Amino acid sequence: MDRKFAYDTMGLDLRENLDIGAALTSVLGRQEAQASGANGAILELNDVSLSFGGISALRNVDLSVRRGEIRSIIGPNGAGKSSLINIVSGVYEPTNGTVRLQGRAYRAIAATRLAQLRVARTFQNLALFKGLTVTENIVSGLAFKRRAAFVTQALGLPWARREERESRERALEVLRFLDIEAYADRLAGSLPYGIQKRIELGRAIVAEPELLLLDEPMAGMTVAEKQAMAAFVRAVNDTFGTTIVLIEHDVAVVMDLSDRIAVLDHGVKIADGTPDQVRNDPAVIDAYIGAVHDEPAEVA
Repeated sequence: MDRKFAYDTMGLDLRENLDIGAALTSVLGRQEAQASGANGAILELNDVSLSFGGISALRNVDLSVRRGEIRSIIGPNGAGKSSLINIVSGVYEPTNGTVRLQGRAYRAIAATRLAQLRVARTFQNLALFKGLTVTENIVSGLAFKRRAAFVTQALGLPWARREERESRERALEVLRFLDIEAYADRLAGSLPYGIQKRIELGRAIVAEPELLLLDEPMAGMTVAEKQAMAAFVRAVNDTFGTTIVLIEHDVAVVMDLSDRIAVLDHGVKIADGTPDQVRNDPAVIDAYIGAVHDEPAEVA
């Protein structure tokens, strides 16, 4: 891997962390990527429903994700956002409907197969190996790519040593990219929450996924930590062209980051469009603040 990472996002505002020329190049590249292929879609959900014992979590949801975009999914608590991500990543099998990834239709898929198709994800709750170092956690994201078996690694055979060295070099690049190189040899569980969330992002991107599923990557963060994480999410998209599906409760962050946004409410998609379209949609306003529209004025 000879790409060098040049992002330094600590303490920078989301709108100021990219140079204008690089941002313009990124936008043009993303538009070109989105226009390519069959509708430019890397991921499609068709008429997807999910029920648990008669309780409906998702109902007839259609969703497309264009290659190279940041596609966000928002909605109140219990709207079905994480259920949707869990269907895409094979944790749940839909009751009805299909998922199509890079043209391949499936209803259920193994995690190893998903990784081979270059899909990675993070989770709402931290899922780190807290007793391992930060570097070891990042390297674990390459497990499905490694050819050396445990025995050959234990014997220290030359090609196994070379693979181990390359994995650590790749992990170091990611640590630098996320500005956590200083923590490389620290135990992940001993570090602040915001740093642990960055480690989890690093483990997800180390294998260079084409599609990255982020389930509330900024949950529980301070304002400063959110700004830094939002900048890193944008940097992953801009630097590598990674397609990102983002679930996030902070609507302001979502509006800043997203190319398109889908809104779920009680398992139903109620809106879908650009940030401006979604921001001004009455159904979205109702779902979030319970506003009532177009009522006749009360006569005094």
